[in-house]
Amino acid sequence: MDLADASLYWLANQTGIVEIMTVDRNDFERYRLPDVRAFVLLD
Repeated sequence: MDLADASLYWLANQTGIVEIMTVDRNDFERYRLPDVRAFVLLD
């Protein structure tokens, strides 16, 4: 996880917003928040 990914992860954890637009799909498909929610990847 790099700094950009960590920043988006932290923001999602703080705000509850899990929809994310990224070109780094492979990483964000694996990441889970502490409550086991997955990110919703937008195209």
